[in-house]
Amino acid sequence: MNKNEEPKKDENLEVKELKEKLSKLETKVISQEHRLGASILNFLRFGVRGKDLEKKAASIKSLLYILFISQGAAVVLALGSSIVAIASLWIAFKANRIMQQQNKQFEVQNEIFKTQVNLDEANRRSSLVFLMGNIIDQMDREITEQKKDPSHIDSLGYSLSDALIGRIAALSQGFLPYRYLVGDSLIKEAVSPERGQLLLSLLRSKLDSKTYSKIYEAANFQDADLGEADLRQANLKGAHLYNANLKSAFLQDADLSGAYLVAADLSIAYFIGANLDGVDMEGANLTWTDFSFSNLENVQNFSIDQLKRARTLYQTKNLDPKIEAQLKKEKPCLFEFQFGPNACEDEF
Repeated sequence: MNKNEEPKKDENLEVKELKEKLSKLETKVISQEHRLGASILNFLRFGVRGKDLEKKAASIKSLLYILFISQGAAVVLALGSSIVAIASLWIAFKANRIMQQQNKQFEVQNEIFKTQVNLDEANRRSSLVFLMGNIIDQMDREITEQKKDPSHIDSLGYSLSDALIGRIAALSQGFLPYRYLVGDSLIKEAVSPERGQLLLSLLRSKLDSKTYSKIYEAANFQDADLGEADLRQANLKGAHLYNANLKSAFLQDADLSGAYLVAADLSIAYFIGANLDGVDMEGANLTWTDFSFSNLENVQNFSIDQLKRARTLYQTKNLDPKIEAQLKKEKPCLFEFQFGPNACEDEF
């Protein structure tokens, strides 16, 4: 054999072995390809057109893996995520239902509590109303004894004992304001109808000025409900009627000098000829209030805006000159005689 042929055979053998290794490596790469686009190209190149059976098998295996096994895993994963999401929604729904049931239970408990409170307050007020009846009976007895006295002058009024005045004052403190139903809805502001009834009973008893003064000094008529009450010629001198309801009340010729009417509702009230000397009306509602012929001397905390809403100031006496001048300039109709609908109505 020629000595030059042996190196050529060795070289060819090495090249062949290298090509086989490269082919096996390429086959392995083909089989491990998990990208759908590349796997399809490998299938077309080696699986359809190629003659190398190992590469053909590797390309088919890779494509089948992507189409079924890998996609199946994605489906399983998506399904699992969906199940978790549905389970979370169900848990949230159940929790919401439980919260709603608890809220309903709380509402029921609150209604029971409110009912119990109202029942307790109703029982308390009932006992106080019963006590008021006893006090009025005692008033009648004391007044009857005075009427029997020939020397007593009825026109000057009747006096009450200090003990009875103390009981009246204590009773007035117990009558707390509250909201009550009118029709189907609660009134807006809490008032005390019982304080209003107590005051009306006192006024109808025709007591003397000294007795009224003692009562107003000791008793509490704040928030009294006196809506539409007939208070003509009433002695309310120095009465504390803070936040009281005097809407549509008749106070013709009443004496309210020094009274405390802060935040009171005086809308549509009639103060015709009333004495309002020194009254404090800060924040009072004067919408459509009739002050004709009334004495407004030294009225405290009157404002222009309040008086602009009044029905009339016709023939009022002693109104602050600065306020009067400004009102005559801005709303002169207030000082005109009003009969029927208010001529200033369209201005407020």
